[in-house]
Amino acid sequence: MKTRAPFLCLTASFFLAVSISGTVHALENKDVPDTYDAQSAAGLAYLKQTGEENLDKAITHLEKAASLAPKESGVYVNLGVAYSQKGRIEDAVIALQQSLEIEPNNLNAFLNLGTVYEQDGWFEAADQCFKQAKMLAPNSPLIQQFFSKKDSFLRSQDSSKKSDSFIKQGLGPFQTGQYAIALKFFQQAAEVNKSSPAPRINIGNAYLRMGQHEKAEEAYKLAVQLAPRNSMARYSLGNYYTVKQLWKDAIREFERAEALGFGHVNLYSGLAKAYILEKQFQKAEISLNKLLKLAPSDPNGWYLLGITYVQLNNGWKAREAFKKCVEYEPGHADAHYELGWLYASYDSEYARKELKTALKLNPSHEQAREELEKLAQENRP
Repeated sequence: MKTRAPFLCLTASFFLAVSISGTVHALENKDVPDTYDAQSAAGLAYLKQTGEENLDKAITHLEKAASLAPKESGVYVNLGVAYSQKGRIEDAVIALQQSLEIEPNNLNAFLNLGTVYEQDGWFEAADQCFKQAKMLAPNSPLIQQFFSKKDSFLRSQDSSKKSDSFIKQGLGPFQTGQYAIALKFFQQAAEVNKSSPAPRINIGNAYLRMGQHEKAEEAYKLAVQLAPRNSMARYSLGNYYTVKQLWKDAIREFERAEALGFGHVNLYSGLAKAYILEKQFQKAEISLNKLLKLAPSDPNGWYLLGITYVQLNNGWKAREAFKKCVEYEPGHADAHYELGWLYASYDSEYARKELKTALKLNPSHEQAREELEKLAQENRP
């Protein structure tokens, strides 16, 4: 007889429908049978383990289980939990909503969806989920806990408004370079709302512009500590690491920010630079293509993509990227130099023109000068 996957609640293990002790053996099998029961059991077993690798495996098996039995509500609950733990919040919400479409009175789907909403600050949506859950299980401790926090949340909304007002007052001086004045407003915002990452992010930005890097780092890390799944906090910390040239740390935080839904041009630019400097060129290519999809006329994006293709030994794509760069920014000396360097071996006339343009734009461009001298020597009788 076919059995459902046990439901796994995100915040309380006592919401499991049945014991999962019988599923651990799935981890010992290298080839999990291509059936719903086997894939679901393996996914749940991996989900109970620690570590990113096990979480990735859990998602793989649970996605397979969902494809094999798309009408099983339980597998979408567990998949939603896995996505949430991975930081894929939008995917988690979609999976849990899918569970409710299949089984409208699925208590664990409501509890987990409400928990995801609450942890990401979508309190009104969380409130609706827990109200539905309360109708199904009025004495649930998790539900009672949520509603006990509701009054404190409403009080915090007033603090948030005051904090936002201080931040807005500080942004004016910040944009005109009066960072010390802006910092005072941001610090007032932090005093009013001690639980929000936003004032800490702005405090970090002010300290960073003032050159006080240790204080900036402290502020950014506090923002992340207050809201680990806040994409802007993750991005800001990653940006700090690029300033400090800590490329591996920058990559880690940028990747987390992207996983949390932050898909901004600046993120992809910073991520691509870090990937290039860490010699992860294929990942750089992916990030730059995402950047250029958002901003197709960004000359710096095309330039970095050209550099990436040079490193991937794809001269044709590199030339096309650099041409796009100078199309959108004719004064980009380095792109003209790269074009001259790339064409030097088979179109010396075109190469010479590009190298001369690079030197005209930047008379101190020694690499362009050296390449021109090489071409001159090669053409001597």
